[in-house]
Amino acid sequence: MNYFTKRQRSRRRIAFLRQAAILAVIFLLLHLLDKPLYLLIESRGLGHEGKDRIEGKDWYDLLHITGSLLTWAVICSAIVLHDRRVVFARKAWRVYRRGVLIFASAVAGGIIAELGKVLIARERPSNHGGDYHFRPIFSSLLDSGGLGLPSSHAGVAFGGAAMLAMFMPGAGVIAMALAVGCAISRMLTSAHFLTDVFLGAVLGMWTAKLLYRAFGPDRGPDGSVANARARLG
Repeated sequence: MNYFTKRQRSRRRIAFLRQAAILAVIFLLLHLLDKPLYLLIESRGLGHEGKDRIEGKDWYDLLHITGSLLTWAVICSAIVLHDRRVVFARKAWRVYRRGVLIFASAVAGGIIAELGKVLIARERPSNHGGDYHFRPIFSSLLDSGGLGLPSSHAGVAFGGAAMLAMFMPGAGVIAMALAVGCAISRMLTSAHFLTDVFLGAVLGMWTAKLLYRAFGPDRGPDGSVANARARLG
């Protein structure tokens, strides 16, 4: 659990609102690029019609599976097995915390993105030639197929990568690069608009941040980790 003074909590709320406002402006500006990027990708022989040119290639598969929960299950299992050997703690939760939280963040990022799809109900770009098309609200509660905003692949990839970066900054750089690549791979096959993957990425990273604050290493009022073992435990 993290401990903050009333003044620190107030500053955090203000910082959160400021960040949310900036991201909202960026999101609106990126709307201007959605259709031009879609048309550019299609004109290059990629996109929905040309996706067979890249699907199955090693680099594409590597980026694409970063948005798969199976990938994060394997990564987090390896982390848990490693931490069992090097972390000594009285509580089992402290031993498994890193692996469990990274996987939980990937899962939560994907779930929140899927819920967002149902609420926003905007279809994928390839369904309407790059134009926006919205289904009636809640009409896709039982079937979100064909919906694109936000991207659940991006939600999973950035949820897992952001949490991994908080625990292991060095490895997190690689994870975040793969997450960006995953988002790009979804655009190259016209499965998503730029705004789809942007919102998915934001939701994934925010999810990771909230989970880390709630269940991450204990911190004192100054924001410092309580002790050296806390980073692993």
